[in-house]
Amino acid sequence: MKRHFFLLLTLAISASTFATDRVVDPSGLYPTIKDAIIASSDGDRILVPAGTYNDNLLVAKSISILPNQEGVKYTVSGVLEFGGGAGTKILISGGRFTSAIQRSNGAITGRVDLVLVDCYAQFATLDHPSVHCQLYRDTINQYLRFSSGQIIGNTINGAQSSSPALALISGSTLPDENAIIGNAIQAVTGTSFVGYMVELSPSTRFTMENNFLRNQQTNSRLCRIALTVLPPFSLASTIINNTFYHTTNTAFSAVTSEQDYGVVFKNNAVLGDTGPMIDFVLGGDVYPPTNNLAPASWINTSTGEALVGTPLIDAGDPSPRYLDLDLSINDVGCYGGSNSRANFTTAMGSAVVGYMRAPRVVAQGEPLIISVVGFDR
Repeated sequence: MKRHFFLLLTLAISASTFATDRVVDPSGLYPTIKDAIIASSDGDRILVPAGTYNDNLLVAKSISILPNQEGVKYTVSGVLEFGGGAGTKILISGGRFTSAIQRSNGAITGRVDLVLVDCYAQFATLDHPSVHCQLYRDTINQYLRFSSGQIIGNTINGAQSSSPALALISGSTLPDENAIIGNAIQAVTGTSFVGYMVELSPSTRFTMENNFLRNQQTNSRLCRIALTVLPPFSLASTIINNTFYHTTNTAFSAVTSEQDYGVVFKNNAVLGDTGPMIDFVLGGDVYPPTNNLAPASWINTSTGEALVGTPLIDAGDPSPRYLDLDLSINDVGCYGGSNSRANFTTAMGSAVVGYMRAPRVVAQGEPLIISVVGFDR
């Protein structure tokens, strides 16, 4: 039988033939990151040594800002704003931003692709109709807002009393689907936010898989969905293999959906919330029996991993498309399936595959399509 294989490699940014590396050096040609940005053209790379840089930065060109040395990070004490016209691609890696990363509305005139890799920010406001963001292995201390993007393997601490830890905002004009995969998202103690820890109001389909949601607040809830476009069921959004953990027992539901269809909910573990696992406000579908209401003693409460010997092991959908990494039956919760949280807890290296999507089941005679996102620092 003849097989066809197609490999799509999505690079974070494309460098032109005449790209220039500009090294930041306090005694050199570019003493600050801002100086290097001003001098750069599309395709250039800015290489930043370890240190603290007291700059407010505006990036509105297709450039990369990277550590000068593998494994070393740099600190920016000011705000990083980004913008650009159609086709702008920005890559930021290894930066510790003690203030915010945010869009500059006046400087965005077309589609902007922003990639953040192994960065830290107090908060990130990336929501804009023309912005598609990709976050890999970043840490956001307070909250993240976006309108279109892939949020993969991040830590979002939710240390903010007035905003959800993660908010997918409606209004995007871009066709891209949204992915929220392999993240640790929490609402920490010491805040008094009353609402939902995660708010999802996407303009396109979303996939939410293998996340560990840990809510330490008594009065706030875990997750709310309000779709702005209802797809046919064959294109429904998915909430699969997540662990929803409320550290105090409440009568809440893990997920509240404002629609009565459009979301597939399976292989999830719910701990602490004793209401219906998913509350369809308008009535709605019965979720499949592969979800599990569980006591906290069945998981590692720091990581969300199901403990060996508990009923969460091998309790998910047995279909081959949901098999665990070791090809056993799907475990319920955020360490089950091929997008296991284990994929995102290993140490960063010089070359990392940030995320790979490959189908587990391919019809005979059909092409195998794999998409990969990778980066080099």
